[in-house]
Amino acid sequence: MGRPRPALARRLQPADRRLDGPPPELGTLLPAALTYHRLREGAFAPTVAPLVDLFRARWTGPEPREPAAAEVAEARALVGAGAIRASRRRVRLARRGTALT
Repeated sequence: MGRPRPALARRLQPADRRLDGPPPELGTLLPAALTYHRLREGAFAPTVAPLVDLFRARWTGPEPREPAAAEVAEARALVGAGAIRASRRRVRLARRGTALT
């Protein structure tokens, strides 16, 4: 038995990167996170998952290492709250590869 998958991972439609009918908590949290992102002038980014995943993969592999600068640049290009469209009824990620954490 594996870890339970969060609602976003379970129900996000890969073809159009959207989640219809998010759980109430997620529908409330994401708009608040986006507001905080704007207030902090980008210092808080709910889309850092590509960077987290990259570092986790490189540090926990058979030969742990730092990610290459090009890998980090590629992951950073996917980070940015501007790719998120969120309401209590729907969450949509505008860029392929963007993910939430």
